[in-house]
Amino acid sequence: MENKLLALVQARMGSKRCPGKSLSKIQNYTVVELVLKRLRKSKQIREIILVTSNKQKDKKLGNYVKMKGFNVFYGSENDLISRYIKALDLYSDKKDKYFFKVAADNPFICWNEVDRLIKKGKKLNTYFCSYINTDYPDRNNDFAGELISVSGLRKVDKATKNHFDREHVYPYFFKNSKKLKVQRIEVSKKLKTPIKFDLDYKEDLKFFRKIGRSTKKKIINLPSVEIIKLGNKIKNV
Repeated sequence: MENKLLALVQARMGSKRCPGKSLSKIQNYTVVELVLKRLRKSKQIREIILVTSNKQKDKKLGNYVKMKGFNVFYGSENDLISRYIKALDLYSDKKDKYFFKVAADNPFICWNEVDRLIKKGKKLNTYFCSYINTDYPDRNNDFAGELISVSGLRKVDKATKNHFDREHVYPYFFKNSKKLKVQRIEVSKKLKTPIKFDLDYKEDLKFFRKIGRSTKKKIINLPSVEIIKLGNKIKNV
């Protein structure tokens, strides 16, 4: 039987560009709830853990996520590598070769794209697998996440103390792409759009709320391709 993965979803309440965005609502759902429950539809994920900071401001977020039935890990605010490794030490299985990393600012995550990346990354036997979008280079990861080798992350943990590397995780992998067997696969054609679908700014949140108001369907269950179509209509793309 194929070994399903642990997914770690990173989120904090301290965004300067869009404060408290994780608990902001689109339709009747918080952003973090959309991410967690859409990700739960993946056939390749067995358990989802929210990994947030141990700062007091993030306790509210953690308590909310626990209330929704998900486990929470509290760790370093700015050292994501440390936060991930300690969460893996607590929750991962000894058989786990990989885990799946997701940012909670991708509210319309595509569960099918998650499964595709996981399957492809495993076949490539990579330490780190993410996306490339040759049509819209700035829009390379709005609907999924990254597949990371547990042993690969531990190598990076020992190799760098650079604050930027440790806060963002991916930089050291990309700077040492050959040694760390980094692979990037093309974003699915049906998910390619010039429209920005990750949540960074208040303007993004306003747009996503317009999408929510434009349909009577529950966006928590709506496939990402349908959400893109709604966004295209609003933006007149």
